[in-house]
Amino acid sequence: MSMAASLELRPPLLDHRLAELAFRLPSSMKVRTGQTKWVLKEVARRHLPADIVDRRKVGFRVPLDSWFRTSLRDSVHDRLTGPGSFVAETFDRKAVRDLLDRHDSGNFNEEIRIWTLMSLEVWHERFFATAAVG
Repeated sequence: MSMAASLELRPPLLDHRLAELAFRLPSSMKVRTGQTKWVLKEVARRHLPADIVDRRKVGFRVPLDSWFRTSLRDSVHDRLTGPGSFVAETFDRKAVRDLLDRHDSGNFNEEIRIWTLMSLEVWHERFFATAAVG
């Protein structure tokens, strides 16, 4: 996702030596007085300002709401309402179309419901539809 957003990211916490050290540390160094990542934050304080170390997490969102209205729109509509769609056959096809239309209008963000239905559709394709063919 970092590259999709034109961010270069090199996660230093994926270094196997650091991970091995973290696994050897006792829990009391990882969580202290309810603060998670305690030892990591204490080390970070030596190199970073407190407002950086103590700031709240900032999410890195995937713009599904936008993608479901643009580049993925036709694929989503076909897979969720087209012939052979498990979702369309299992649920009320009109209700699924209404959900997609509501999202397309831009007045509602139905990305969570659409993502859930797409996950169900792809899961079914992967584990059941191909088994029926082969």
